Amino acid sequence: MDYPNSTSLTKVLIIDADAAMREHVADYLKNTGYNTVTASDGEAGLAMIQSESPGCVLCDLNLPKVDGISVLQLISNEDAELPIIVISGEGEMTDVVEALRLGASDFLIKPIVDLEVLEHSIERSLKYLYQKNQLGGLISLGALINLPIFFLALRKNKIPFAAGIVCISLLVVVVVALLKIN
Repeated sequence: MDYPNSTSLTKVLIIDADAAMREHVADYLKNTGYNTVTASDGEAGLAMIQSESPGCVLCDLNLPKVDGISVLQLISNEDAELPIIVISGEGEMTDVVEALRLGASDFLIKPIVDLEVLEHSIERSLKYLYQKNQLGGLISLGALINLPIFFLALRKNKIPFAAGIVCISLLVVVVVALLKIN
């Protein structure tokens, strides 16, 4: 499925206490067409989410002031759709599980030797969000188109017919979505 290549429009917030890592990732992403903003701690990162409205967040777990898990939890509570990629020097399985449970779209281990892996993770997260939003729009459109037929069938006590209309609407939406994805 084609989706808008939004790298030039997507702002990536990088929250990492390690200044060298933060700047290295920011420089790489700028060279690939992303706009980047950075924060050195969890508190500043949370403030930048409000002021900068990033399209994606890269967040280390080991942060001063507000730790990465807390940042992830607060972001997920505020905007569950915002893609958050966790980057950590510690590959503890409990951290991975907790981050993914809280809504992280990916978990990468530092050091990231090949930054194309990070770029791919960002692209995949943005593509997933785009497809999810497209599917939601298709479902709404399918429901809107068949709503009058559904209510007419209910008014005439044709319950099985009304249920059939709902099933057909959902089937059409799924088929269209699958065609768009492929």
